[in-house]
Amino acid sequence: MTTQKIVNRDFILSFFTQFVFSLVFCILIP
Repeated sequence: MTTQKIVNRDFILSFFTQFVFSLVFCILIP
């Protein structure tokens, strides 16, 4: 259960990071 939780958290973190990167990229380069 803990392993699944860690994997799920890592996946969410990766998705969030990608989303933030995309947002920053859009703002930096209009």
